[in-house]
Amino acid sequence: MKKSALFLALTLLLPSIFVAAEYRVDCKVTTPDTRNVMLCDGERFYPVAADGSCKLEVSTGCEPFVYLRFPHDLRADGNTSIALKPGDNQIAFTLEKRSSVPEKFTFIHGSDIQYDFLTKGAELANDMAEIRDVIKEYNCAFITFPGDMTEFGETPQLEKLKLEMDRAGFPRHVIWGGHDGLKSKPKLKNFTECFGAPYYSWNYGGIHFMAPLSEFRLVIPEERDRQFKWIENNLKLLPPDTPVMVVTHDPPYLAEFIEKHIRRNKLRLLGYLGAHYHYDNIFHSGGILSIYNNPLRFHDAGTFTKKLRLIECSAKDGILSTRSRYLNQRQRVHAFQSGDRNLAAFVYDTVYDPQQVICVDAKGVKTELKRSGDFIWTAGIPAATPPLKFEAKAGTNGWSKTITPAQAPELLWTHVTGNTFFHYPKPSVHGDKLFIGLSADNLDSVSGGVLCLDRLTGKQLWRTLSGTNVAGGAVSDGTSVYALTNDGELLVLDARDGKLLRRHFLPGVETAPPSSWRQAQAPMLLADGKLLIHYFYNGGGYLHCIDPSNGKSIWKKPASFGPGNVAHGFTAANGKIYFSGTGCYGALNQNDGFDAWRTNENVKSSAATPLVTDDAVYYYLRASVRKVDPATGKIIWKQSVPGSVNSIGGLTLADSKLIAFSSNAIVGLDAETGKNLYRVNLQPLPPAAGIKFQFLANTAAPVTVNGHVIAAADNGGIYRIDPATGSPAEIISSGSAFKGSPATVEDMVYFVSFEGIVYALQLK
Repeated sequence: MKKSALFLALTLLLPSIFVAAEYRVDCKVTTPDTRNVMLCDGERFYPVAADGSCKLEVSTGCEPFVYLRFPHDLRADGNTSIALKPGDNQIAFTLEKRSSVPEKFTFIHGSDIQYDFLTKGAELANDMAEIRDVIKEYNCAFITFPGDMTEFGETPQLEKLKLEMDRAGFPRHVIWGGHDGLKSKPKLKNFTECFGAPYYSWNYGGIHFMAPLSEFRLVIPEERDRQFKWIENNLKLLPPDTPVMVVTHDPPYLAEFIEKHIRRNKLRLLGYLGAHYHYDNIFHSGGILSIYNNPLRFHDAGTFTKKLRLIECSAKDGILSTRSRYLNQRQRVHAFQSGDRNLAAFVYDTVYDPQQVICVDAKGVKTELKRSGDFIWTAGIPAATPPLKFEAKAGTNGWSKTITPAQAPELLWTHVTGNTFFHYPKPSVHGDKLFIGLSADNLDSVSGGVLCLDRLTGKQLWRTLSGTNVAGGAVSDGTSVYALTNDGELLVLDARDGKLLRRHFLPGVETAPPSSWRQAQAPMLLADGKLLIHYFYNGGGYLHCIDPSNGKSIWKKPASFGPGNVAHGFTAANGKIYFSGTGCYGALNQNDGFDAWRTNENVKSSAATPLVTDDAVYYYLRASVRKVDPATGKIIWKQSVPGSVNSIGGLTLADSKLIAFSSNAIVGLDAETGKNLYRVNLQPLPPAAGIKFQFLANTAAPVTVNGHVIAAADNGGIYRIDPATGSPAEIISSGSAFKGSPATVEDMVYFVSFEGIVYALQLK
């Protein structure tokens, strides 16, 4: 037994022992000033001599590369990093003096790309060309791509991406992400040979940008340790009070380590720029600014996901402002009118930001629209005669589009919040009031907070600004409104006017490290006055039962839903809490939070909430729907269905049929037996403005209202589904993707779109 264990240990160690190679580097840097110019081998830094020469030797089993680190008053003419080959490496870099160093500047933060560049070469070329045009228009210093550039990291895909970037000719900083190493052995090899350093740092405008690997768990231990030493050595070189910006694919994995060394070296951390989660968000956590972006591909998080965020910053004041541009939306308008005849129009221009929008009806009557959001313009035009001609003034040129706004008798009213929602907004209803938690898309735009509307008319009753994002919906007991912020703070507001009554940090949040990066979900008020809250921290999802009067825990300890920070679901009914987590699902006793029963199996996290009836609970677990005995957890039946972590809309019952929505399919099951009655596959729609819109991927949860099955989809449509066949019929095309579960009461259903518009439909 001991010999076997020793053999196994040696087997694991041998690859790292015997693949080590010698790399000799003879580097020549042509530069007007060699002071503080250094060459880094991925761990150590070597100063460049007065004549621009630098020689070093590296013996490593890690992926070999070097990159050039230089002050912000210099700039590179060409590459600044290169992969090494065993033996002798003759390399050269060229630096030039900058004409000036800006006190403040703008750069672009991108995100994941991850589509097939070889089969979609025209799309890639168009994306890169539009990025070039945006950079030119706003005089951006560069664009960051924080990892997961490709689907699987094959060399031809990486080379195609680099080719189109080179053709577009914009300044860029590309960082490795886990997907970029899936088909690369070792993980960093393909990326490094194509793009150079997979992790590195640079200086610009007085700010030190550091781009580490966040998915270090995917590389060999030596590579992981090497990077940690690099982070430590890199930060040691900075003078005290230097502002630092961290750009990496999944910041939470590194945040705690980086912050420790930031404090140790007395530096200033300005914020994290991340990606990975495939949704848009900007918030403060632990006092540190965190920014994510939608991916530069079409099918993840909304109709318009190819989003660039322009970030204005300075070394003195950090991030000053942000604003957004969408790719593939050159000169596009989508408009609709609700029952109150108010007009809302999405006006998109990839490069230029429209400054004025006027609509002209068929009789020549002109109406100037008011800007009500980043891309939303509104006006009251009850007598307008379609079609309408929209005239936009953007940049130096104007343009126009003539369309007929969408209308539907079911659409009673709409309310434009002006906010863009970061994930799954869910409204809640109490009496005649509708409550919504708000998030802020850009630093200098509308603040997050809580909004209260008259649910019958859409009129705003009050709005409170919290200065941070309020994730999920607010819940009311008639006198108080409860809302949860991304900082893990419970806000208690007066339901009459929105005034803050009290605030409490949730249990565990104050002691959790800032790297928790909590993604808060909607609070739920239980019938006995207890507050049930699910939120993510310390690498997992936890359910807490809170006394809303003082914010203290009622249960002895929170119930764990397993690891993750994206998608779990729960429903309270019959004295129990039914949940789906990561690697588990089950039921908790409501009074103490202990397991009534729990099934541990290899199921991935999903966003669908359990559907509870009098005699059963239905779980939608990624690729499986199952009917379960609510008392024991015994599976009555299970059926395979399409599904993925964020594409699950959920389940609804209609005419004894269980209807599931996920991954471009509508599935009908017999609720009693689980028999598969139908599956309606919904293909992506034809290309529109350069991208294909998915239909029901990432859809909001379906609902049954007054006998009608209603679903709001990723392509911006709201549909009535025939329960007998699964066939969808569009009620209205809104122009903005839907993500969060709706609220229903009597014959009304309320949706919130990604672009922050509330839609009230009446189904008679």
